[in-house]
Parts: sequence; C-alpha cells; structure tokens
Amino acid sequence: MNDLSSLRPILFSWERLRILFNIILAIEGLFLSVGLIDFFGGLLHWLLWVLVYAFVANACFSMGPLVELYSIVLRESGFGHARILVFGFLLAIGIAATFLLAASVQIGASADALIEWQLGLHESMDLFP
Repeated sequence: MNDLSSLRPILFSWERLRILFNIILAIEGLFLSVGLIDFFGGLLHWLLWVLVYAFVANACFSMGPLVELYSIVLRESGFGHARILVFGFLLAIGIAATFLLAASVQIGASADALIEWQLGLHESMDLFP
C-alpha cells in the first residue's frame, strides 16, 4: 500500500459514512435541543452553537479515517469490514455526547430556575417557562 491512489477508496468510504454520521447526529441534536432555543438566547445564538457542535463532531469523526490510515502505514492493511465497527464506536460516542450536552444544558436551565425561585425572583417553581 505504498501508492497514494490505493488510499482513495478508504477515504471515500469514510466520507460516505460521514454523511450518515451527520444525518443521525443532526436528527438527534435537533430533537434534543430545539426546545432550548430560548435558553441559548434566541435562534441566532442557538444556530451558532449548532454550527460549533457540528464542527467539533466532524473533527472527532475524522479520527476514524486517521486511525485507519495509521493502521495501513503500521500494518500495511486497512480495517476492511472492521471499518463499520469503528464507525459504530464513533457514532455511539457522538450520540452519547449529544445526549449529555443536551441534558447538561437542561439541568443548567433547571438549576438556574431553581436558584431564581429560591431568591424570590419567580413566584412559581416552573422550571421551563
């Protein structure tokens, strides 16, 4: 595998998987965060955070092809069918990170509302007005 053209099919395989990765995380992320637009300070700030998250998620996804390329250099063979296992692992990390990010924002919003209620800034204990 000394020829760079032999790496092209591997990279194209990963880029096809990137599309699936982005679709899955976009659906999950939008589902979990669309109710938090006000928490982020409006639609514009929410969209900015969505773009930042998408950039970070894709940077993390890039570990897959990078690891496979290192594997080729060190072992002179790619992942083959194991590529889907690496993809699944990266997707699981992405799904977990999306869920934890949305949960932490919701917990933060709840904590803020609780503190405001305790300080008497709100009459009711409505955590998500």
